[in-house]
Amino acid sequence: MNSTGDHRAAGLFTSEASAHHRRRRMVKDTLARYAVGFGGISVIIAIVLIFFYLLFVVLPLFQSAEVEKRASYTVPGGQQNETLYFAMEEQGEIGVRFTRSGEVIFFELASGQLISEETLPIPLGVEVTSFARGQMDQGLVALGLSNGQALILRHVYRVTYPDDKRQITPGIKFPLGETALQVASDEVALIQLAFQSNDEGTSIAAATDDGRLFLSAIITEESMFDDEPELEQINTELSHSDDAVLKLLMGQERQNLYVITREGELTQFDISDSEEPLQLQELNIAADGRRVSTVEFLTGTISLLVGYEDGYVSQWFPVRNDHDQKVMTRITF
Repeated sequence: MNSTGDHRAAGLFTSEASAHHRRRRMVKDTLARYAVGFGGISVIIAIVLIFFYLLFVVLPLFQSAEVEKRASYTVPGGQQNETLYFAMEEQGEIGVRFTRSGEVIFFELASGQLISEETLPIPLGVEVTSFARGQMDQGLVALGLSNGQALILRHVYRVTYPDDKRQITPGIKFPLGETALQVASDEVALIQLAFQSNDEGTSIAAATDDGRLFLSAIITEESMFDDEPELEQINTELSHSDDAVLKLLMGQERQNLYVITREGELTQFDISDSEEPLQLQELNIAADGRRVSTVEFLTGTISLLVGYEDGYVSQWFPVRNDHDQKVMTRITF
């Protein structure tokens, strides 16, 4: 009797434990099913959202470009002086204008309102005869003068936050001093100009009004007793054709100098040794008899983009020949 009762009690206990275990497992299975389903749906939604994001990013590539007029105003600083160059700071709020009279004019891009105006230290009776800019991120520009000198300056923008409000203050600095550098051996106008500057120094190339070509290398050393740096300058006259120079271009590494004449002759110099520049090659880039109207560097200052008077454009790139020498070659498309 007692044995039978014990077996019934054990069976009842086992049946209740099994039922409780099954209920817990069903709850877990239900939760897992919904969790897996929710995760799968979330993945699908994420993929769909990524697809729409990519579509949003790529779709404008297939649409026509649009130009919106934001503002219109008279030239800041007046129209009586010829404009040599326009630029703006990286925030797109302030613009700068360089004029042939040696004025640097800062203004608000949105309204054209004058912010400040500075007069460059150009000697009395001397005129600005040429202009060149360095790399865009450096803000460096150079002015060639009628007395054979060149003045290098940088337009800078100081950002401050008075009362937690951003304020941009433009200004001018002279990395090589406020005194213009003598590039030509005598007082003759510099009609074409090219320059580059880096941590190792500055190189200036200039074509003069009487048909000569000069190269000037400047090494800067900080002075312990003076605010202006100490300069070591080496001037060299380069030989080239008698044709009038249309454009001078210098690579950002201060190694290659390109001289382009109005007849389409391109001469490449290796100027890494400023005391003994080496002429590398000379070729004609007047494609099919076309007259060259302008030449500019592409990004990186390696390739040349040549424009012609009839609207034709060609690209030239240094390519190694069979003698392992880099030769400027026209790229055809």
